[in-house]
Amino acid sequence: MKCIMYSVCIWLLTTLLVGCAAFPGRDLTKIEDYPRAQAATSASPLPTGKIELTWYSMDTPKPQVLEENWEMRDEIYNVAKQSGLFSSVGPFEKDPNYNIQVSIHNHGNFSMFLTVLSGLTLTVLPTYAKDVWDVTAIVSNSNGEVIQTYSYTDHVTTWIELLFVFATPFTARTAERTVVNIFKHLFAQMITDGIIVPVSPQPTVAPPPQASPQDVPAPPPPH
Repeated sequence: MKCIMYSVCIWLLTTLLVGCAAFPGRDLTKIEDYPRAQAATSASPLPTGKIELTWYSMDTPKPQVLEENWEMRDEIYNVAKQSGLFSSVGPFEKDPNYNIQVSIHNHGNFSMFLTVLSGLTLTVLPTYAKDVWDVTAIVSNSNGEVIQTYSYTDHVTTWIELLFVFATPFTARTAERTVVNIFKHLFAQMITDGIIVPVSPQPTVAPPPQASPQDVPAPPPPH
């Protein structure tokens, strides 16, 4: 009986101590600073922008993913604000100067052989899973005309192994940082391409000239 309990305790302890470490794929370089965006003036203020995000898992829309990962969603909007392209930008802008429709396709793969082998050894032998994000952004103006389409891909590889329990706290946000970096590339490229420009001033319409007293014809003399 003691041997069975000992074995169960060792199995539970090993299961609880399973760790994982996520490593960025670096398909895209890490962006720290943006290029300089076109400056606004008092006559030509920065435009407004609306961002519509749609998350897909295996080609199926999963709006709950962004609702549950609200920190990542808000960080994506912060990336847009920090780009310096817009006076205001977000998901609820009314009558925006620019509309950005973004689809995020999340898919991946893993080794079935390694996963089974790792499970049989209680993760003493490692296994891995690969998460891929394909991001497509369609930028259009206030008239609905498509200006530009951008596509980016990056991935994260997560290794699962007993000793990686010590690395888990340090790599927990690797996936979020990778997705956010994709959006940094998107807005940096938009700056470089110069497709988001300050709002052109509306032409002023001069009021019709007022007739002076000299221009007003005198009434005809009474008969």
